[in-house]
Amino acid sequence: MDARGGFPESGVSREDAEGPEPFEHGFVLRRTDEDREAFVRLALSDGIGTVTVRALLQECGGSAAAILDIPEARLRGRLPKDRISAILAARDVEVPDRPVLTPAHDDYPERLRLLTDAPLALWWCGRPLTERPRVAMVGSRRVSEYGRRMAARMARDLSDEGIEVVSGMATGIDGAAHRGALEGRSGTMAVMATGINRVFPAVHRALARQIEADGTLLTERPPGRGAGSGTFRNRNRIISGISDAVVVVEANDKGGALLTAALAEDQRRPLWAVPGDMDRKSAMGSTKLLTSRHATPAWSAWDLINAVTGREKPAQPKQPGPAGALLPYLGPEGRTVDQICRETGKSVSDILVLLLDLQLRGVVKELPGKRYVPV
Repeated sequence: MDARGGFPESGVSREDAEGPEPFEHGFVLRRTDEDREAFVRLALSDGIGTVTVRALLQECGGSAAAILDIPEARLRGRLPKDRISAILAARDVEVPDRPVLTPAHDDYPERLRLLTDAPLALWWCGRPLTERPRVAMVGSRRVSEYGRRMAARMARDLSDEGIEVVSGMATGIDGAAHRGALEGRSGTMAVMATGINRVFPAVHRALARQIEADGTLLTERPPGRGAGSGTFRNRNRIISGISDAVVVVEANDKGGALLTAALAEDQRRPLWAVPGDMDRKSAMGSTKLLTSRHATPAWSAWDLINAVTGREKPAQPKQPGPAGALLPYLGPEGRTVDQICRETGKSVSDILVLLLDLQLRGVVKELPGKRYVPV
């Protein structure tokens, strides 16, 4: 990732990049009830970040509780005044009675422990955060119908194969991914940029209730707090950090999806992208990830299932299914998408979905010039 938080122009081998330094580096974290409560107090007090807490943990023998006992005089000259005030305020902050995990908890997500900027506290509701295979699905808010369908289909397939789908509960790709995963058997995790009781956007309140019933809502924002400066970027690092892999379904060349992709590379998470219509602005960012070789093409959910679990897709008979209605329009020399649209009266997004289905079944293949022909 370059200094602006984006990707350099040329591909960089992941093997050549250094991985992040784990949160618990240079000290052994003490895991007592006092330390757990101290982490929560530090997270509730505005102005204290992970970098400051990590530095103080090294001095305090890995004890978060000991940080709160450091005399004010000892902090002067070493920390800015606002951080000193925040640490002093943390001693008396009221701790809400809600389920919370900190690095001092044994069941804190192991993937997040490996991050340098691991969250100091995680509030959650719904299904407990047990270790399980996870894939993050991200994309833009304004997307094509093709992108929405692909997100829902891939999420459902991942969920049916025992992989929890992680996203950020935004409109567009996020919402489609959550809904698709809820149709499967493994549910979904929504990482929020607000407090656990402040759903954003409001249009997703009903979706949040569904996720709480059949998945997990997760956030590092304290209860009752809305989104603030930097909270969406912080949310995105959790989305990628808690996952085994990240797939960008459809994204323009600006916005949070590409930031999540860059964070995934920093965190050494495998990065994938769904090939889309190169003429669409909504797919420009995901296309750039592929052409710059930062991401691997994800043609179906099974590319991700294989990468995360090592399992191969079971052999299936070559039955064309409903998409087989396209076969008479292809002919022995093949047809382009535009030709098929004119002859069938269907939209480009519908035709692309049907052609992808036929390709995955091994019934149709793509020729040079983007012509599709029966096998």
